[in-house]
Amino acid sequence: MKLQHIKSYLFFFLRILFAIALGSYVFLTVDFASAWKAFLQFSIPLFIVSFCLSTICSIVIPAMTTNRALRVSGIDISLWESIKINFSMRLYVMILPQVISSGIRWFRYRGPEKGKGWEAASIIFFEKIVQLFFITFSTFVFFLIKINTIPDVLKNSIPLIGVLAMAFFALIVLFLSPQVFRLFGFMFRFARDHFPQFVAKRVDKIEEAIQVYQKLGNRSVVLMFFGYLSAHLIFILSSSVLGFGLGIEMDYIDMGWIRSIVLTLSALPITVGGLGVRELGHIYLMGYLGVDKSVAVTFSLLIFAIQILIALIGACFEIWRFFMHSNTDLKK
Repeated sequence: MKLQHIKSYLFFFLRILFAIALGSYVFLTVDFASAWKAFLQFSIPLFIVSFCLSTICSIVIPAMTTNRALRVSGIDISLWESIKINFSMRLYVMILPQVISSGIRWFRYRGPEKGKGWEAASIIFFEKIVQLFFITFSTFVFFLIKINTIPDVLKNSIPLIGVLAMAFFALIVLFLSPQVFRLFGFMFRFARDHFPQFVAKRVDKIEEAIQVYQKLGNRSVVLMFFGYLSAHLIFILSSSVLGFGLGIEMDYIDMGWIRSIVLTLSALPITVGGLGVRELGHIYLMGYLGVDKSVAVTFSLLIFAIQILIALIGACFEIWRFFMHSNTDLKK
């Protein structure tokens, strides 16, 4: 086993311990009898609506936008295959270290010929940058809209969030604009001329992978951005449906900045599946708006339940994939 994998599993174990610690803290500070009562009163049809919206924004739309970059990169994967990969990745992200789960997705994108490795890596990286841009930018806009009602501690973070949004947008422009890419081309030339040969070769691969996006037409770029924006807005709508079912009196804008912040915190590699971080984030942020702790925890657990259901669908696809490969090997 490689040293990198050993480190990944060690950090993964520490994340499990931290998730248990945070979960224990939530358990000791929240009235779970009230949380269970709120859970039992929740409407199943609204849960199904929220689940469908979550599936659209986290599985279907990302598959549609990613496939545009896949086709330009020369990676031949159908839309249905991309959807199945996204479902499977929801499973692996919850049960495996991030390095391993990202590696599995990278491997799936490359296809049976195992080519286009750098292009597949650039697609995953670009997708993450765009998602972070829309999270930070929407949070920045929502804070400005609610500037008179958000807590002072969050008002102080507005400049930082704006800077982060601009930084992510600059990276996106670097991918999509040939003019900007040429402007920063000196960095690639410097690396090729002054770094060891094995580094220079990788720099060439990174440069080629980034240039793939410059082949996207304006229409494809607009559609991709519209897809990412729609996914984020539907993501907030899905949360609003859950909030409505629990009787949380909160408008779309407030739900938007709360869910954007919690999503960012949950993505930090400090626990498993965002456990503990997600619950504490909802408790404190919703608490600013007068939402009871038990209701906030119930809201958070319902979101987690939706993530588990999506991961279970991914598990079904993986089991089906295993049996299909087994049958193919037996025929050979």
